[in-house]
Amino acid sequence: SKSINTSHSRVYEELAYAAHRRGMINIKEKLNAKSAEESRRQHNVKKKSNAKLVEESISQHQEKTLNLTSYDFPRKCLPDNILNEIWSTSLEAEKKFGGDEVDESTMKDEFDKYSKTSFCELDLDAILHSPLWVKFFQDQNQKLQPEV
Repeated sequence: SKSINTSHSRVYEELAYAAHRRGMINIKEKLNAKSAEESRRQHNVKKKSNAKLVEESISQHQEKTLNLTSYDFPRKCLPDNILNEIWSTSLEAEKKFGGDEVDESTMKDEFDKYSKTSFCELDLDAILHSPLWVKFFQDQNQKLQPEV
């Protein structure tokens, strides 16, 4: 579904910009043309941020090289006591407003799934300190260096 793909790609975007903020990779907002003359000659060539390129390389590495998904990154989730409060409130509201036919076990399964995905954020420290990703960004930086 579209929402999964959107959140899926946001994971890679978030990781790319977090690495950029830590100086692990350089995301250029605009890739500048050499001169106005060159701009006119290449007016049909779009000069834009390399962010998408970085995101795609992260995605490729996670999904193709490591054979994982965006959901396999370490995450920081809400503590159990907070989740229990949210669950109780949700169940109470569903019983109050959802009518007589509340399927509690299905609802609990859905809630448990969300509590490990949607209610969590990427653990950027854990990811960006892991030797695997440190090396990945070092390699990417080498590839992104302009030829001299």
